[in-house]
Amino acid sequence: MVWIKLFVYGKMRWVRYRHALAQARFLNGRMVVAVWSSIEDDKGKMPKDRLIIATDLTLSATDVIWIYARRWPIESMFNQAKNNWGWKETWQQTCQVLHRWFHIMGIGYALPQLLAIKGGDKVNRLASVTPWRNGQPIAAGRVRSGLVRIFGHFPIRAWWNAKSREFGPPDEAETAPSTQG
Repeated sequence: MVWIKLFVYGKMRWVRYRHALAQARFLNGRMVVAVWSSIEDDKGKMPKDRLIIATDLTLSATDVIWIYARRWPIESMFNQAKNNWGWKETWQQTCQVLHRWFHIMGIGYALPQLLAIKGGDKVNRLASVTPWRNGQPIAAGRVRSGLVRIFGHFPIRAWWNAKSREFGPPDEAETAPSTQG
């Protein structure tokens, strides 16, 4: 068992690991670098060892751990995609529909993030849906709430024509109120 301090998850942490070159049966006997590691948590405790497998045999054990730790910033996006955007319900979709849906959801996720970073007077007014938080930094959630307030009533689903399988504004003749008495 080796103990080392590495800069992972945003700060220097103790890492305990052991490693070996092994043949992975589930990869048809391909050689892998297997690293059993435990990374110190924020409370200073060492959780159970986790197995990390790398197929690049030129990587050292510390490189494998460091690369594994670099994946953390994207985990929150995947968590939101899976639990908040409905990824769990997309298994029956075609690849094309899934790609379209993911792009729309990605834009919907990125837009409030970018607006929060950009800032400015217009974004501050947009994010003023929670007056008790005025004077605090603008977060993406506040921007999202402002966008929902503006666009929440917009009938976007009415733009999908299931018969022709096209997306676009409905014909005005179909949506105009009837003038007959």
